[in-house]
Amino acid sequence: MAEEHSIAASNTLSSETLISAGLAESGISYLFPYQRLVITNILEAARSAGIPFINLEQTLPQIIDIALQDESEREFHIDGVPPDSDQEVWSGYGRQIVILPTGAGKSLCFQLPARLIDRPTLVIFPILALMADQERRLRAQGSRVVVLRGSQTTEEREAIASVLRLPSNTLIIANPEVLKTRQVRDMLGQARIGHVVIDEAHCVSQWGESFRPAYLELGEILAELKPPLLTAFTATASPEVLEKIGRYIFNDGDVHIVMGNPDRPNISYRLVRTLAKEAALRQLLATLPRPAIVFCGSRSRTEQLARALRYALHSREIYFYHAGLEREEKKTVEEWFFKSSTGILVATCAYGMGVDKADIRTVIHFDCPNLVEAYLQESGRGGRDGKPATATLLWGPEDEERTGPLAEYGRNRDRCRRELLLTLLTGGRGSRTELTGTVGAVGAGGTAGAVCTAGAVGGTETVGAAGLPGDALNGTSRTEAEMIEPATYTGAGMSEPVTCTGDEHSCDICSGTAKHFWREKPGITRLIQQNPRYFTLAEAASHLASQPALDLSRDEGRQILLSLIEEGTIRESRCPLQRKGLVATG
Repeated sequence: MAEEHSIAASNTLSSETLISAGLAESGISYLFPYQRLVITNILEAARSAGIPFINLEQTLPQIIDIALQDESEREFHIDGVPPDSDQEVWSGYGRQIVILPTGAGKSLCFQLPARLIDRPTLVIFPILALMADQERRLRAQGSRVVVLRGSQTTEEREAIASVLRLPSNTLIIANPEVLKTRQVRDMLGQARIGHVVIDEAHCVSQWGESFRPAYLELGEILAELKPPLLTAFTATASPEVLEKIGRYIFNDGDVHIVMGNPDRPNISYRLVRTLAKEAALRQLLATLPRPAIVFCGSRSRTEQLARALRYALHSREIYFYHAGLEREEKKTVEEWFFKSSTGILVATCAYGMGVDKADIRTVIHFDCPNLVEAYLQESGRGGRDGKPATATLLWGPEDEERTGPLAEYGRNRDRCRRELLLTLLTGGRGSRTELTGTVGAVGAGGTAGAVCTAGAVGGTETVGAAGLPGDALNGTSRTEAEMIEPATYTGAGMSEPVTCTGDEHSCDICSGTAKHFWREKPGITRLIQQNPRYFTLAEAASHLASQPALDLSRDEGRQILLSLIEEGTIRESRCPLQRKGLVATG
């Protein structure tokens, strides 16, 4: 019972805490942003699949005790706002292709999760030399590891089977050929593999169709093993290679593609503080370039917003997308959006699996995600062709109650958004130059899935808030142990600054266009100041709705006024002898 409680406690920890625990156990002090993205994807997907984590209270009790006492670690939420019944929560990506150059530390991307999930991890290498090297390194770290080779005796295989019968986080090293053996497949099937890793996955393309036909059977073997998590690592990002990896390993199913480096200099990050998100969204979509994608937190919200935007923007080029759609419905929407140059897709985090659209110019988050990793990957849908794109987060009064890293991002008023996001991604460690690592921005490639190249900077024109006539509304050092593989980190690889350049393509803070107040506040406050006690609440809401430039409904106007009353900017007159109109407090 105590053991079950301990595992349950570990399962409630955030990915950030799990990663910190894994680093502490490994003696590693630093992760690069792209490593953190890949590891978080795996851990969140494991959590979503119901895979338990190991009992960290026994191995790292101090870290876990601190984490369990920290309220912000236990819960990311919005106080007082009931969750949508159909809320779609980002849960990592259980099927992904990770493209990293040789020496970029990809082994750590699967070895650290292997230490944390309470299921075996099967790693498939192309050559015996790599298998032997990994076995040596893992044993030196104290990891539990077994190796499957073609020349093993019955006694050796039985010894391996006895290890795999015990529930544990064992690492299994193998090559494609040994997996063709029925005895091995039966043994692995009984072991309940949690994660399968294909290292040097480009060998499927380079060798599979010539002298290593076993690679072409991996999809069939993996379909039989049914691992909840499947990750393929490669250093080659050509469309031909990715197509064959998708075909032979993922059986042409949905797969997410992650490319390092997370810092991409063509996306401009911006934040719009608004008391009426739908109105702000309409005005942004009326001015920002397309194609555009709007991310929402629930399925019902995508449907409601898509219909409302179709009506308000007088456009049929607007559709919704979420995990509740039938497969054919998803395919139809994906094909439409892929071809569209003017379309708007309103989607949950389900968008991206099996979709590769390079020319998205605008990404808007209607609902703020709970994790930095989710925000970076979703905003990274934009500008994958290398041309300027914008990523805008709508920030409302309900978001002010948030906890966690994105709360810091939302309340930030003076720090480069690009730099802050990458710093939050790395848990606040590392200097500005360390954040970029050695992986340069990789061009969009492949057709197997959506590329996560979360990034920043390089944007479009600034957003002008609509207003009343005139301008009424405008007013750690790294250690050798951190990299499992040999790696060299040169000055050239870390020379680009993380902060923006300050020009019009920078984030809104660095370009000086950020507004640190509710976008509707100056104009409405001025209206009430110039007309004290003239409007009742209902009359003021009707007046705002009557102004074409504002594009507000009466309900939206009332919502804005109530928010300003709640924060004390305006109030209803308390004088019993006078009309109960609105007055400004400042």
